[in-house]
Amino acid sequence: AFGLGVANGSVTLSGATQKNLGGAMTWNGNVSMTGGTVMLHSGAVTGSGTVSIDGATTIQSRLDFGRSSISNRTVINSPLTLTCASSASFELTGLVTGNGGITTTGAGTVRLKGTSTDGVSTLSGTLAVTNTGTTEVFSAALGSLTPGISSGSILRFINTVDGTFAGPISGAGGVVISASDRKSTRLNSSHT
Repeated sequence: AFGLGVANGSVTLSGATQKNLGGAMTWNGNVSMTGGTVMLHSGAVTGSGTVSIDGATTIQSRLDFGRSSISNRTVINSPLTLTCASSASFELTGLVTGNGGITTTGAGTVRLKGTSTDGVSTLSGTLAVTNTGTTEVFSAALGSLTPGISSGSILRFINTVDGTFAGPISGAGGVVISASDRKSTRLNSSHT
């Protein structure tokens, strides 16, 4: 694992081989992921620039327990797979946009929390929930993603503000609605 300490510029992580990121990131450049698997060995390790998914990429938390996250602005231009172990969790907490789609795998918890600056996500494409753990989302973070939930998987809606998800949901998996501080989540869509 390695950390980057450059002040500016950009980094491209490319190729089918596994890339390992760990340690403190003290830079503000951009990161482009153009394919393969990126292993995160610690918490937020991608600096403060924009992270873009520019080729089919898997981001895997290397932690066996605890939480790792990407809090940067993230642009998903190509398919992104998020995965982590059973006692761990992984979060996308920054502004997230793009139409590449997201797949969740693994036995841990994957959370999609980021929205745009006006509180409305512009994500589109599909959200394939295939993990044996739980995929947790804030309804505003889904944008116009279309969730498909595999048998044995759970999509959990969690809100700290009132929210509505209007898109269709399909699949044999489960949907759980949670809220805090008496806030509500409304599913205003078709479900098959």
